[in-house]
Amino acid sequence: MRREWIAVLATALAVLGALATAAPASATGELDPSFGDHGTIVTSVGTWSSAYDVAVQPDGSVVLAGSSYGPDRPGGFALQRLTPDGTLDPTFSGDGKVKTVIGRSSVIYGVALQPDGRIVAAGYATRTRGDVFAVARYDADGSLDDSFSGDGIWTGLSGGAEAVAIQPDGSIVVVGEGGHLRYQIAVVRLLPDGTLDPSFARDGHRLVRFDDHPTLGTSVALGPSGAIVVGGLVPEHRWRIALAELTPFGALDPSFGTQGRTIVGSTESITALDLALDVRGRIVIAGASGGSLDVVGSRFAVVRVLPDGRLDPRFSVDGIATTQIGRTAGAAALALPPGGAILVAGTAMTAGGTYDFAIARYGRHGRLDASFSSNGWRTTSIGRDALAHAMTLQSDGKAIVAGESPNRMAVARFIT
Repeated sequence: MRREWIAVLATALAVLGALATAAPASATGELDPSFGDHGTIVTSVGTWSSAYDVAVQPDGSVVLAGSSYGPDRPGGFALQRLTPDGTLDPTFSGDGKVKTVIGRSSVIYGVALQPDGRIVAAGYATRTRGDVFAVARYDADGSLDDSFSGDGIWTGLSGGAEAVAIQPDGSIVVVGEGGHLRYQIAVVRLLPDGTLDPSFARDGHRLVRFDDHPTLGTSVALGPSGAIVVGGLVPEHRWRIALAELTPFGALDPSFGTQGRTIVGSTESITALDLALDVRGRIVIAGASGGSLDVVGSRFAVVRVLPDGRLDPRFSVDGIATTQIGRTAGAAALALPPGGAILVAGTAMTAGGTYDFAIARYGRHGRLDASFSSNGWRTTSIGRDALAHAMTLQSDGKAIVAGESPNRMAVARFIT
């Protein structure tokens, strides 16, 4: 699922009938003035750029991953590396920026870091006959790693990747959409050398079906025992969350849900764009309730699911917490700092109709944490319209939120 499809499909469903201002800041929830321009940065690779994922290296450097394109230039994988204070890192490809065009055009939607400093980026590439999964690995200096798939780039399964994770043995797990009309969750595992892992689902990939429901894969998390938890969307009469758990060898785990799968929903649409596992093995999900970001009245949604696939009744109301921020809002990313808190980032529409970054903090039981920015959430303007797509935590607990402000990569660092 391309992230842009959420609004498109929501509109189609409606046609078919199938279906803030900033809060006062406190010590936590403030922008970090030591980062960039008083806590925010806007930067670009080429003419237009967007950041769809972000990672922090052990030395505090920030890796932004997304797309770069122009009016007469094809879109390509785009990476930027910032120093811990938010300036472009000249040791990364000479100017802090890398663009790699794969096929006719390409976009990164997920990025992960290996312990040795190499960067793994996943997304899609457009070929003559359509889109395919694309994965590239870069050395620490920003050059393509030719020990990976021969030239640093692997392309394969029809469809496209939305998320990537690296297992302890160096294997790369990529999740997205694939199969007939690309409406199934696709899970691909590559060996460290960039070849398909034949021990995973026999041929290196698995398509997860949810009966006859079209399903779009969006996220992945790795369990300590090697389990692979994947999340996605079921766009029917209303949005619902699709979850599946695979064993280390790519089989559906029968102890989860119904034969390894479950669909989570409520009386209104609810989406999932990111997920993580907490210390007790519960699945925490971030998305929107009430529709996509384009639907006025939608809200931040945080969902917690027990390890067996059931909604956690001890979390907020029947496992789902929602928060109205501005006229409409949707969460795109989450992080789980030590201690049980849940940080969620996304986008909110102001009273004036523009979009801002939004970040909220919840306690372990799904209630807003009022000690965070006075009321549990805050918004931050970065240009006229800023959309947040990703978040990660630094080792000191500060949150890096990344996205776009129009046609440029946008980043904010918050004290948490």
